[in-house]
Amino acid sequence: MNSPTLALSGSLFSVSGLVAYQYQNYSTAYVSCLLAMTSIWYHCQKSTPAYVIDQIALYSIVARSFLDGYSGGVPGILLACSINLYNYIIYYSPYSYYCCHHPSIRIGDRWHMSIHCLAVLGIILQQTWIKV
Repeated sequence: MNSPTLALSGSLFSVSGLVAYQYQNYSTAYVSCLLAMTSIWYHCQKSTPAYVIDQIALYSIVARSFLDGYSGGVPGILLACSINLYNYIIYYSPYSYYCCHHPSIRIGDRWHMSIHCLAVLGIILQQTWIKV
C-alpha cells in the first residue's frame, strides 16, 4: 500500500543533504538527497525497481553514517552506532512486528517515520561534529 506520510518523512533526507552540502561533505550530501528521492519514489509506488534502488541508497547512507561517525570522533561513531541499532531493532529485528511491521498500518507508519526522522537528525548532528 502506498504511504504518502512515509514519502513525506522520507523527503526530510533532503534537509540532511543540504546540511551536509553546507559543511562541504559532498558524498553524504549526494547520498542523502538520493535517499530522499528514492524514498519518495518507493513509498509512493511500492514497485520492485523502486525498492531495489531505495535499498541501495539506504545501505549507502548507512555506510556514510559510519564513515562520517569515524570522522566525528567518539560522539560521531556513538551516534552512528546508536541510530543504526535503533533502525535495526525497529525495522529488521524480531521486535519489528510490534513496530514497523505492526498489523495496524497507522502504528507501523509512525514507527517507520521515527526511523526517517532520527536518521535525518543523526546525519545533521554528525556533520556538526565532523567540523568541530
